[in-house]
Amino acid sequence: MSLRATSSVLMACVLTIALVVSTACSSPAPASSPTKAPEPAKAAEPAKAAPTVAKAAEPAKAAEPAKAAPQYPTKNVELIIPFAAGGVVDQVGRFLAAYAQEKWKVSVTVNNKGGGGGFIGTVAGLQAQPDGYSMLLNGPSTYYGLAATKAPPFKIDDGVAINRITINPVSFSVKADSKWNSLKDVVADVKAAPDKYKLASAGNAGLATFAAAKLWIQGGIDPAKVPIITFDGGAPAHAAVAGGSADFTSQNLAEAMSLYQAKKLKVLAVTLPEKYKQTPEIPTSKEAGFDQYNTVGWVGLWGPSKTPDHIVAAWDNLIKEALKDPKFLDQLDKAGFVPGYMSPKDWSAFINSENKSAVEIANKLGIVQ
Repeated sequence: MSLRATSSVLMACVLTIALVVSTACSSPAPASSPTKAPEPAKAAEPAKAAPTVAKAAEPAKAAEPAKAAPQYPTKNVELIIPFAAGGVVDQVGRFLAAYAQEKWKVSVTVNNKGGGGGFIGTVAGLQAQPDGYSMLLNGPSTYYGLAATKAPPFKIDDGVAINRITINPVSFSVKADSKWNSLKDVVADVKAAPDKYKLASAGNAGLATFAAAKLWIQGGIDPAKVPIITFDGGAPAHAAVAGGSADFTSQNLAEAMSLYQAKKLKVLAVTLPEKYKQTPEIPTSKEAGFDQYNTVGWVGLWGPSKTPDHIVAAWDNLIKEALKDPKFLDQLDKAGFVPGYMSPKDWSAFINSENKSAVEIANKLGIVQ
């Protein structure tokens, strides 16, 4: 082949190759697949509750009937009196025993356990079985004694305080033929020679000791200098004054009434803000010139420690009824007592308050042992 022909062929090849390349480069790139937006996450489906199985309705339980309190009393009841027969606590105890016996239709007896300033009977009552068949009737002398004792055989809050039954005025009594006709006469002589005269009291720390101490203090007399003769109760203390073995006493008026009415005692004053209706002729302590001489007596009921509530309620209800009974009230009135009911709660608070005051007086008297 000639050079010219060969050149023509080469040229044709070059042009063909150029055309192919040009075509390939100008062809559009294949479209890429479109990117899909992510689908939103599906909310978690709530857990399906287990199918409820219908329960048959349970029948309503019938309310249990309230249990009735045990029957009380069903046998003989003993009222322990920690003083000799004839005193204030004994008198109220016998009135109460008769009333309870009539209402409850069981025997109710009084057991006098005197001695030790009231401690012997009090301990017996407080330590009895708490079944309601041994109850304790007491007066302030025992608790004055408690205030004057460093190591007493019982505490102020021992036992169950049930209620206060009565109060009564305290009287200042001398022998019927005594030269004294007023408290001022007595105070003047005692102030001049305190160790010359003797006070009769139901125990060294008895009611008379504490009551008279207020009179001596107001009259400017050291109460610790007046000698005290002790007895097992207010009744024998009054008897000692009537018989001349003691010069005066300051006990419950009720304990003086029989001797006063028999004209064997002279009563110079009573510790009430107004005249006592049974003895309007006797001046009050304020009228007599000594308003701080104001102690009153009382009689209250206790049960042994752990006495059940139904027994406390039985006695509380009985006494509330008694203090509304005309016959019972007449007995109290004629004997010189004034109704002085206090509920179990108030009675307990009163006793604690009385004890606090008694401790202060005992320290002034110098009789704490």
